[in-house]
Amino acid sequence: MRLRENQIGVLGVALAALCLSVQSAMPAAMAAEKAPRVKAAKDTLSPEMLEAWPGQRVVLLLPLQIAEGAKIDALLGRAILPAASESLRKALMATGKFSVILPYRFNPILSRAVQEGRISRAELTALVNTPTLESGRAVMAKLDRTFDQSTFIGQFSLEELRFSGTTKDPRSQVQVSGRLYEVDGAGAANTALVTSDTFGGNHITNSVLSAAGDAFARAAKEFTRPLAESILIAGAGLSGPGAVPDKTPAPNPAPVKNPATPDPAEWPLPGNFPPADNVPVPDTKPATTGGATGGARDIVPKLPAPEPPLDINVPK
Repeated sequence: MRLRENQIGVLGVALAALCLSVQSAMPAAMAAEKAPRVKAAKDTLSPEMLEAWPGQRVVLLLPLQIAEGAKIDALLGRAILPAASESLRKALMATGKFSVILPYRFNPILSRAVQEGRISRAELTALVNTPTLESGRAVMAKLDRTFDQSTFIGQFSLEELRFSGTTKDPRSQVQVSGRLYEVDGAGAANTALVTSDTFGGNHITNSVLSAAGDAFARAAKEFTRPLAESILIAGAGLSGPGAVPDKTPAPNPAPVKNPATPDPAEWPLPGNFPPADNVPVPDTKPATTGGATGGARDIVPKLPAPEPPLDINVPK
């Protein structure tokens, strides 16, 4: 009988606890129902959202040059320039982000511009004879509005050739620099300085051209690098994984004091009262008692020695 009563008592306690938990969970459930529902976004961003720019942009590609002071043999440089220039054009076209215009007289786009009166024949002749940044801007400034997006002027140079291996197995590395200019910009909109992998071949010219093609592909990839998701998050002013952290140290805010409640460090202690105005502060150095000079007065009074409790004999 007692066992059954104990079981009934335990069951009653469990039911009471269950009722209390249900009552406490009801406000949270009601608040959750009133909160706005947030739909989950797609897990991945589409490639179009992170592109350097949509579609293709026209670039007037100036002739490939050997940089001033470059460590390149003049004879070898002249031998590889024509093939290297074609390799550069293919590297830019392979990205799918450039439409290349070469500055020669019978280029279809430039010839049509002359026929339509957008540029003069003298301006085209100046560009073909002296293809420089200035002559390129003079022509592209008049054609810039005919395209969907603003145009570029590309300028690339061979900076260095590095050789290794043997005469039977020559190996080469090529370093190139590239610059993209806006038509109306003062300086370069984008620059790149890249070095190729090491390439071998049965002839030094083949190894150099293979290395140059690799360097041009690296430069083109650098120019068309997609926008990082962290840059988008930082631009939106958000925080979280992928956001660019702000490394500027935050200033330490001054503590706010309540005038009604003084700082405990400022509470007066016995023998530690703030000096009044125009009253010299006494010397707080350790006092020297006695002596001919009289010594300094003790600031903190000395307490008498403690007395032992009654009925306790303390040996002396």
